[in-house]
Amino acid sequence: MEKFVTTLNFDHPIWQGILLAFLFGITLFIAWPPLRKLQSHRYMQRLIRRLGRDCMRHISIMDGADIPIYIEYLILQPGGLLLLIVKPFRGNIFAAEKIENWTQVIR
Repeated sequence: MEKFVTTLNFDHPIWQGILLAFLFGITLFIAWPPLRKLQSHRYMQRLIRRLGRDCMRHISIMDGADIPIYIEYLILQPGGLLLLIVKPFRGNIFAAEKIENWTQVIR
């Protein structure tokens, strides 16, 4: 093994190209907004799956006036059903049952 490592020439331009491509790939994955959005979407999906036993997505129910009600997630929990609608807001959202205006804190 030691002989193999000594025969590799790490000064060769191919190694510099491999290192550059690797660093470019990591930078692209971290900094490119569509990839960041995909990563956060997958993270949210994992969190939602942990909320209950089973999950249904994109449900449309007609109300009494034949107007569709859109439910993004319907999650089966031990005590009943959880209806979840996800909104794309950044930061922290603070709300309460008796507060008329919600507060958004960014950064």
